[in-house]
Amino acid sequence: LDASTALRCYKALNECQRKGLIKSAHDCSEGGIAVALAEMALSGRLGIKARLDAKLAPPSAEPTDATLLFSESNGRIILEVAAKDAAAVWQTFNGLPIVEIGEVTREPRLHIAGMRGQTLIDQDAHDLARVFKEPLYKAFGEGIPKTPA
Repeated sequence: LDASTALRCYKALNECQRKGLIKSAHDCSEGGIAVALAEMALSGRLGIKARLDAKLAPPSAEPTDATLLFSESNGRIILEVAAKDAAAVWQTFNGLPIVEIGEVTREPRLHIAGMRGQTLIDQDAHDLARVFKEPLYKAFGEGIPKTPA
């Protein structure tokens, strides 16, 4: 993503935020899309059903499922948008690189399918929360709760 395109994307994102079209957003830094989606599922206590798309690949990378899942791409942001607001968001990002990858689900589960539709990740969000937080509880000598805090 070049600086000019990134600036236009950030301006479009800011416009969407001002209009109240964005429910949540997360950068794709450490761990790429896989970690960003997992953290979004944990913070919202909901599930996510996503499918990778070759359009997500950085220009210099071969579009493999592993590259798409874990690429730490500058400027890439995952947006959560209500279905009723999707058209307005697409219109605001008109001509900019934007890809729909999935939906929020009521079942607290992270499901990510590869480019060919095969399941890559299918994990209960409560289990993800436990694995994510367990090292912190151990570091501070606290017991590990049965359900996510």
